[in-house]
Amino acid sequence: MNGYTSALCTVALLASTVTIGATGHAAIAPLPGVQHVNAAEATDGADARGEYTPMTPVRLLDTRDGTGLFGVPSKLLGGEVRNIQIAGQRGIPATGVLAVVMNVTVTSPTAGGWLAAWPAGAPQPTVSILNFIAGQTVSNLVTIGLGSDGQVSLTAPQGQVDVILDVVGSYATATGVPGGRFHATPATRLLDTRAGLGTPIQPGFATQLLVTGVGGVPPSDVTAIAVNITVTDATASGFVTAWPSDMKLPLASNVNFVAGVTVATLAIIRVPSNGVINLYNSAGSTHLIIDVAGWYDTNRTTEAGRFIPFGPARAVDTRTVGHHALGAQRVFATKYFSNGWLATHWFQSLALNVTITQPSSTAYATLYEGETRRPATSNINFTPEATIANHVLAPMSAAGVVDLFNADGDADVVIDVFGGFTNDLAPAYPMLASISAITTAASR
Repeated sequence: MNGYTSALCTVALLASTVTIGATGHAAIAPLPGVQHVNAAEATDGADARGEYTPMTPVRLLDTRDGTGLFGVPSKLLGGEVRNIQIAGQRGIPATGVLAVVMNVTVTSPTAGGWLAAWPAGAPQPTVSILNFIAGQTVSNLVTIGLGSDGQVSLTAPQGQVDVILDVVGSYATATGVPGGRFHATPATRLLDTRAGLGTPIQPGFATQLLVTGVGGVPPSDVTAIAVNITVTDATASGFVTAWPSDMKLPLASNVNFVAGVTVATLAIIRVPSNGVINLYNSAGSTHLIIDVAGWYDTNRTTEAGRFIPFGPARAVDTRTVGHHALGAQRVFATKYFSNGWLATHWFQSLALNVTITQPSSTAYATLYEGETRRPATSNINFTPEATIANHVLAPMSAAGVVDLFNADGDADVVIDVFGGFTNDLAPAYPMLASISAITTAASR
């Protein structure tokens, strides 16, 4: 992505003090240290390719204080390609890791730009995972395959920027740790604190949310949940952390926000036995909206739900010749192919990074299964002239179509593909790692 302006400004990534004393939500004091819990253990020697093991968020890299850099602070320099060791770090297996899921945060950039991430050793792709302006703090989830020696490459085009990586889970190779399989679901709203009397979450407090047995999620055998977290009507700059209710509050964040600006981020959270996750607000009062996108379980009756990384590759860019910005109340239909045949031959959903750039109005975008009724949810919220990205686990129709709806104004759309999840037609040993996703697209 190039071209980046935004109304957002600097956010403090982590607060050092907590205010306690509101009603309606449990007060949670930040506690040091992170405990790692596996969702599954290797017990049967089965092929684990593409199965997901969630973990309580763990900070793997923080260039501000030298975490992951032998204690030596070191900003990412413009044009520098930095390889970050992922496998074998902070509870992540040293071997048998196909891909990782990380919340990536940039803070204190000296110039506007974008951040790219890709498997180390592979050619740098023409994709990005997030965009920022000078002085801004912004975060986004990414699902990225591991490259040479279990590493991921990072780069930013110009200036200097601090980068924070919080790992929330990993996908296994065939010989890795067996875990959960992903099942996309039509987006369903699980929480909206604006509803009814409207009780925002106060600073230093967390709300607990039951995520099993609701919104189409099974009542049991759920190892992790994928939810879109939207922050709105915040009275101060801060961050939200989502984590399993059976653990202490980790040193990590999911969504960074500023007062008065609505922002959303996808989160994948380990689900404990009681089916409850916690959502912590660091500063000011804020409303939260939680939409479920899918879940992970240990059902292995078919080959459905395995993650296969490919790319990352750019599938859609409406700024290119032959395309045009998506208008208000319009739907952009993208039909995905791979190597000349429909991706739905083996895939039921895709891991996408979706970027909205140069919108003319304050609005939102929703991605959903093609040719179905649009859900009353959103994936990305944006303000005029801003560039904003979000990770989306998007379900596809039987014809391989994903629809994107723009609520208001005109906006350009950029979609990058990072991988896909198999359906029940997939063979026992899907050899899809080298697939390059391409697309034909049309608006309606």
